[in-house]
Amino acid sequence: MTGRSALAAIGLCAVTATACAPDAAPASSDEPLSGAVPPPAPCTAEQLTATLREESPGAGQRYATLTLTNDNAQTCTVNGFGDLRLTDDDGKALPTDSWRTPDPPPAEVRLEPGQAAHRRLHWTVVPAPDEPATGPCQQAPARLEVIPPDRWGTVAVPWSFGPVCQHGWLGGGAYAS
Repeated sequence: MTGRSALAAIGLCAVTATACAPDAAPASSDEPLSGAVPPPAPCTAEQLTATLREESPGAGQRYATLTLTNDNAQTCTVNGFGDLRLTDDDGKALPTDSWRTPDPPPAEVRLEPGQAAHRRLHWTVVPAPDEPATGPCQQAPARLEVIPPDRWGTVAVPWSFGPVCQHGWLGGGAYAS
């Protein structure tokens, strides 16, 4: 190898950040490093408890904060919106039109044991044109069933906020810490 080609080879090794020695270890591997901790899995319904806290209403609009708390000994994550379902006393599904807003956007929330993620919910008590204008617009739910993001199963929380008009129109932004 000439001096110029040796310098080029050394430069190539330096620029590509690879080892040029024949017995060098590979730059990356699919195997985890010894002692590496795998990332936490998404929270399951069995790991979570839910609570609802009413916020100030305004002009036919209603708001509440939905809180999911990790009641398990394992760390888990919540990322996104999940789903919502209103039910009666017997667990029968009531009309629910679950919707999502872009604020806040989905982001992974890591929940250590005892930590919580929050989601602001919004609904209306203004009837749709095809709902009764006098009396309740819909049957008042007894519970809100919460389906965690990217999971199956539900976490039930009592609903004491009356009917949800517009055929169960209920939603809001993603979970945040």
